[in-house]
Amino acid sequence: MRDIKVSTGIWFLGATSDRFVKQGYRPDKTIAERFKLAASVEGVGGLEMHYPTEVTDDTYKDLKQLAVDLGLEIVQFCPHLWVDPKFKFGQFSNPD
Repeated sequence: MRDIKVSTGIWFLGATSDRFVKQGYRPDKTIAERFKLAASVEGVGGLEMHYPTEVTDDTYKDLKQLAVDLGLEIVQFCPHLWVDPKFKFGQFSNPD
């Protein structure tokens, strides 16, 4: 039987807001608290996150070390572009 690798989006471990409850369904947590929470979940070994919302130029080195210390891997790191109105038509497909 093969080992199943599981990751979670770091945003999911925070307040988790949506269009109905913009302030979130629970109190928010710091990014470090979210890392520790993810590490406490059996089977979770990877974290997915976005720049510059969950990770910034000032925090990435510390968060990378925290992941190592907790036995986690950062498996996905994406730019958080889709919330910026200038990208509403896409970047490469934008007609302007």
